[in-house]
Amino acid sequence: LIHARGPLDPEPLRRALQDLVDRHEALRTTFDAHGRYQSIWDRMAIDVPLRDVSGLPPREAQAALEEVVAQAAEQPFDLENGPLFRARLVKLAAAHHALILTAHHLVVDGWSFGVLLEEMGRLYTARLTGAAASLPPPLATRAYTRLAQEQLTPARIAANRDYWLQQFARLPDPL
Repeated sequence: LIHARGPLDPEPLRRALQDLVDRHEALRTTFDAHGRYQSIWDRMAIDVPLRDVSGLPPREAQAALEEVVAQAAEQPFDLENGPLFRARLVKLAAAHHALILTAHHLVVDGWSFGVLLEEMGRLYTARLTGAAASLPPPLATRAYTRLAQEQLTPARIAANRDYWLQQFARLPDPL
């Protein structure tokens, strides 16, 4: 949940979010029903519904926002068809919006969410000003996977295994 105070133009924000999806393969990835295969789509549209509660009294607007956040959190992801990254925008007042971003952990983790937020800000600014966003080339999912696999040396695997065996060597008494 991101609160934006000040003027916000929903259309450039929608376009910036689509730019983000177009830029990162992970945001266009789906998985087969058995989890054995992943598909990276050339194009996947992101819908950014806008709910305007700016005409409601503050308590009702806050309740409406909490409802949208709860719906976003409870809505299951369709792993086979996607998208696994979603956005919703709530207009709370003329100069106060809330952006709700949800992503499946298969495609976005905590660290990468920070990267996405940074890039989204740059892409939104570029859309507002008409300038090109200055972003480094994205790392392809295949390249990231290759890098991660290269780090899985037998010594590292053994060290990780030993660490966790030590952590769980002495279990607490059963309840």
